[in-house]
Amino acid sequence: MNEADTSYFLPYQEAWINDDSPLKVAEKSRRVGFTYASSYRMFQKCMRRGKGFTQWVSSRDRLTAQELIRDYIAMWCKLANVAAKGMTGEDVEVIDVDKNITAFVCTFPNGARIVSLSSTPEAFAGKGGDVFLDEVDLHRDSGTLIDMAYPCIMWGNQLEMVSAYRVDGSKDTPFARLVAEAKKDNPQNASLHCVTIYDAVEQGLVEKINEKSGRNQTREEFLKQTRAGCRTLAAWESQFECKVQDAGGKLLKTANYAACELPPDEIAAIEAANPNAPRFAG
Repeated sequence: MNEADTSYFLPYQEAWINDDSPLKVAEKSRRVGFTYASSYRMFQKCMRRGKGFTQWVSSRDRLTAQELIRDYIAMWCKLANVAAKGMTGEDVEVIDVDKNITAFVCTFPNGARIVSLSSTPEAFAGKGGDVFLDEVDLHRDSGTLIDMAYPCIMWGNQLEMVSAYRVDGSKDTPFARLVAEAKKDNPQNASLHCVTIYDAVEQGLVEKINEKSGRNQTREEFLKQTRAGCRTLAAWESQFECKVQDAGGKLLKTANYAACELPPDEIAAIEAANPNAPRFAG
């Protein structure tokens, strides 16, 4: 694939779209447009490669799998005046009868297909084609999903994985280990993309959001509001700062102490009602 005219996208999205590496991994903040950019790349590949090409997509749940076709791929098709079958997410195909595995399929006029399914590792058995795994670290069995997807690309295809980290995760999840290895000796020769919320904001995310929403937030206001909306530090670090939450190395796991936390306004009310009570920090 030649580099596309992607000035519509932000720089980190352009870099991802134009990366043809066999194995691509994105450690990223939530909601910064990686799935959106990837859907454009999928559309491009289908238009160029034609019959015999299949783009597999695995999302964390069935609704997300359908939305990829209905909201993103359909948009690119309409903009390009392409009448693809299944654009509204109504074309459901049985992938495995015995295991009752189904997928949403979008078939292009030239015969290329996008097959979008929920987190079902077994669906990749015996399959070939390009594979996109969305929010890998959030899948129920991410290790098996990666293991089953990787052989699909043996005959010159591509495996793309993108994810933020689990709030209650650890450095030992399959995706976290893969990213850590890619940052060191990189035995799998992965092309690693790292985009925190700060990287995205620096490259124009807030201006894109303002353009779509009609707001007029500054970058500083956006970051402050986004941080304030996170209930815990672990949520902010894992979902936006690309920091692995090392639950395996803590005496107390995130879920244990999260149950004891209170919103700032409730804490302020308790302090006001008990001005002479002792304070502790840890």
